[in-house]
Amino acid sequence: MKRHRIDVDDNVSMWAQTVDPVEPRPVLEGVVNADVAIVGAGFTGMSTAYEMRRRFPELGIVVLEARTVGNGASGRNGGMMLNWVNGIDSKDETLTKRIWATTQHGMDWITETIRTEDLRVRLRRDGCLETFTSQQRAEEAHRKAERLQKRDPRPAIEERYPNRQGYLESVKTAAHRLAGEGYLLESDIPSVLAGAGEKWDYLLEHRH
Repeated sequence: MKRHRIDVDDNVSMWAQTVDPVEPRPVLEGVVNADVAIVGAGFTGMSTAYEMRRRFPELGIVVLEARTVGNGASGRNGGMMLNWVNGIDSKDETLTKRIWATTQHGMDWITETIRTEDLRVRLRRDGCLETFTSQQRAEEAHRKAERLQKRDPRPAIEERYPNRQGYLESVKTAAHRLAGEGYLLESDIPSVLAGAGEKWDYLLEHRH
């Protein structure tokens, strides 16, 4: 059997350097029989091995790692536990709730494992703070937070239209279409536009 050396650089993350030194395990030689073989000692590999050993202690479990535990992306992060995946996307309420619940469950599992195993880990759960470098982005984030609180995935009116005039033009086009189809009187279009303008002004006044 021909062996190929995997060229993987050592982990140099700052927080990983604060852990107690670990004595390297012997290099795998010969044939090892196991019920379960897990390749990679990152978050996924080690948590899988941990849970399988806890639930099925009678199984023989082997974890194979080319370098050290957490050598890849699992050990090259900011050492933070966060909800969501690649930011918050509130367009799909069902998916939003599912992602939040899944990541929350993962953080709860990590916290409970640290407590159960009495691990020497400096763990704090303080929530997170997201900052923005422009007024526009901050206002967009505020509107997104409001949607999440109201459980309303629809974008705010000022997100869907560039300005008041653009909104009124869209309402005017829709009103003329409805009038042409017989659902609205032509004489009612001015009052519809006036009501739309009042709605825009009211929403923006109370949002700021």
